[in-house]
Amino acid sequence: MSKAEELKSYLPTYYQDSIQMNAKCDTTGAELDDVYSNIDDVTNQCFPQRATWGLSLWEAFLGLPINDADNIKNRRAKVMAKLSRTSPMTPAEMKKVLKNFAEDAAVNLAIEPYTFMATLISSDSFNLNVATVINEIENIKPCHLDFDLSFQYNYFAAIKAESSNIIYDLPIIGGYCGMIPTPVLGAWTVPTIGLGATDTITKILKDYKFCGTNNCAGGIFI
Repeated sequence: MSKAEELKSYLPTYYQDSIQMNAKCDTTGAELDDVYSNIDDVTNQCFPQRATWGLSLWEAFLGLPINDADNIKNRRAKVMAKLSRTSPMTPAEMKKVLKNFAEDAAVNLAIEPYTFMATLISSDSFNLNVATVINEIENIKPCHLDFDLSFQYNYFAAIKAESSNIIYDLPIIGGYCGMIPTPVLGAWTVPTIGLGATDTITKILKDYKFCGTNNCAGGIFI
């Protein structure tokens, strides 16, 4: 049924013999037929099984040569064949899939012959179903490869470090550029910032320069 006939079927009986109303329905119906035909045509181009003028768009999208002179059936078959091909599963593609289950992932190849290692990485607890991960890997990996699944938990801890140092018990004659009292070592009074051999500094040491060359037991201490 055309759109003109459909419109006329909605009219009251007293309009069915009206010349003006029938002409209006015929004109409007013809426009509606074109609109609906164009809608159906554009919709068909979204599906390569029914595409006609839209095949060139599919061929360009898939990187196929565009040949308008070729048979439409052959062109559709080429498009469908290209769409049915799946991209090879590479380590990068496998990593993308695994990252759906954890913060990060890694894929190491050839840990053993025909075996790869899939690692899930997280700085938090793993809240997942291991069986689900294994099934997903089984479905996407090449069938001739085996795999091992591991979990890597990155734990970050704050570490407080203390610096320590020992100043050897050497009697030094002379002075430093500093005014910190020290104990008397034997017969020698050492007015420096130094400490005895048994003293340990548990704080950050600051560098103090000598005022020249200083003598010490057993040689020259610079």
